[in-house]
Amino acid sequence: MVDGSLYLLPGEIDTDIYNVSAKLAFMIDVDNTLINNDLVKTDVSNQMKDLIGEERAANFWETYENVRKETDVVDIPMTLKRIEPDFKDKALYHRLYRLWNDFPYRKYIYPGVFEVLAYLNTIGRPIILSDGDPSFQLRKIVTSGLARAVNGDVLIYAHKQHHLEDIELALPAYHYVMVEDKPSLLNFMKEYFEERITTVLVKQGKYAHDPKELAQARPDLIIPGIHDLKKFTAEQFASDRF
Repeated sequence: MVDGSLYLLPGEIDTDIYNVSAKLAFMIDVDNTLINNDLVKTDVSNQMKDLIGEERAANFWETYENVRKETDVVDIPMTLKRIEPDFKDKALYHRLYRLWNDFPYRKYIYPGVFEVLAYLNTIGRPIILSDGDPSFQLRKIVTSGLARAVNGDVLIYAHKQHHLEDIELALPAYHYVMVEDKPSLLNFMKEYFEERITTVLVKQGKYAHDPKELAQARPDLIIPGIHDLKKFTAEQFASDRF
């Protein structure tokens, strides 16, 4: 597994993220920030039960958690590979595989996301900064239309908080804005970038409402939903004066 990867949509953009400096760079998380991943997990779980039965669905999630503990990352492809031997009916397994890989993530994008990304393109440079298994996460980002909305600028790391120097080199800017649903990750960003970053907590998803996470939350700005980013100017993001 490549821990950090840059992806550009071929033939659709001319910029090279490693050579272009942005005055204001927006680093935007995906799961529960742009996509309602909690709802995705609920719906795909229900569909798995209907497709392969409750026992096999429970086995999938048990394997999912085992893989997560072993690799310290959510890895759907590895989970699917591990449970494949349990399926004598290969056609049924293929349907399960397709359920995950062809899931309509675009339907789960939060309202106003594309309008927000279009707005951020007018005041700075938005880039998707995601974590997880690079191949599966990239597929989700591309098929949902999110990659196109940020001109193909996508960085994926197994753990983005461990690659802050790489991120800075990949996205040179005079000021950064991190938009994320997980308070602890925003803290990592603040400790590294210090006054050069504005951290924005989006109150969406389980982490944004987890008492343990919130107890250590020190974001510069808290917004109810991702659509609220349109309320602020470039000057506000750069100065932390909201």
